[in-house]
Amino acid sequence: MNNIRQYTIIHSFTARNTTMSKGFTLIELLISLTIVAMIVA
Repeated sequence: MNNIRQYTIIHSFTARNTTMSKGFTLIELLISLTIVAMIVA
């Protein structure tokens, strides 16, 4: 459980670093948060 959550956080950080567009970053962050919410729930 915790490993998946850490991977999601790392993935969102990597997406933020590799992508210049802030809009795409926001979408990535929302998707990551949704995945985390589904796992935790």
